[in-house]
Amino acid sequence: MPRIVHILFGGLGGHGSVVFSLIKASRGAALHELAFVSTGELLTDYRAKCERDGITYVHERTSGGADFGFQWRLFRWILARRPDTVVVHSTGSVGAALAVKLLRWHTRIVVVEHQSWDLRGRRYNIATTLSLLAADNVLVLNEDYVRKLRGHFPRVSRRVSIDVVRNGIDTDHYVPRPMPSWPAETLLIGMQSRIIPIKDHATLIRAIHLLRERGLDVHLELAGDGSSRGDLEALVSDLDLRDRVTFRGMLNESELVEFLQGLDIYVHASLGEAMSTALLQAMSCGLPVVASDVPGIADLVAGSDAAILVPPQSPEPLADVVASLCADPKGRESLGKAAREFVMSGYSLDAMWQSYGPFLVGTHGRRSAGRGGSAS
Repeated sequence: MPRIVHILFGGLGGHGSVVFSLIKASRGAALHELAFVSTGELLTDYRAKCERDGITYVHERTSGGADFGFQWRLFRWILARRPDTVVVHSTGSVGAALAVKLLRWHTRIVVVEHQSWDLRGRRYNIATTLSLLAADNVLVLNEDYVRKLRGHFPRVSRRVSIDVVRNGIDTDHYVPRPMPSWPAETLLIGMQSRIIPIKDHATLIRAIHLLRERGLDVHLELAGDGSSRGDLEALVSDLDLRDRVTFRGMLNESELVEFLQGLDIYVHASLGEAMSTALLQAMSCGLPVVASDVPGIADLVAGSDAAILVPPQSPEPLADVVASLCADPKGRESLGKAAREFVMSGYSLDAMWQSYGPFLVGTHGRRSAGRGGSAS
């Protein structure tokens, strides 16, 4: 059985959701072990899942920057696992994976680019350059990302296969709920993500303010946490929405399903995504989805009726669409059914493993020096 070590971020973010979905999707076809990296504590939910499911894991803390002690500890742990494949979900740790390959040349290195292109900085670009030079495969989540990698790294990107894969979720776990838990006279709108500037919760809060000014009885719930929470709480106070906006904080998986099943409308007012797991989870729960028309979201739902897209950073158009859905229960139901069917048809766990599996277990083939990459 192939032994796969995943390196992933152990703090707030979507890596954990993707990796745990991959483990479940593989259905015993590989042995997965996890190396969590972060500057702070490991998320309690990640630790609990590993211990519940008997997954071998380690948590290595880094001070950030050129932390060679961290890279050395991570390298030693991975090397001791004797992996067939190392999957780098957190590209800042690609150096440790490549060091393993120097001693175990037959170990495959697969790098997955989860990060939104708009969040990339200089250090991230250095890690991507290393990945393109030395990884066997680089996996991305949409065609736009392939074009940007080819455009920004024209020479080194020719040396490796760059392939598009699909994330997936457990559609048996994220299921619709027949009856909402919120009082019928109040429509519950929600969003779940890290609370950071690129997720643009401020636009959603301003849209809620506009809806309240129009006399609509709506309530907003935000699941997640992050650096922008204080600023958003101040905005809520300034707009006199304290009784209309609730910050739920971090939710574990069971709490997240309950959160989604209680909503009437899901809104994702992001400025950029690679592929949004949060959107897929909301769609799988049969929610009508309104989202920003930005790369990573537009690519995801292109050619489908699974979501309504609105211009980013535009509270009024967002409020207009949400208001129309508030007034149209049958329209909400129809959009929610289309969203559920969309996920079931292409983003289930089985579809995810069919997409990722060949790269992780080695049946896709290795790169060869000088070979041009592909985008499939």
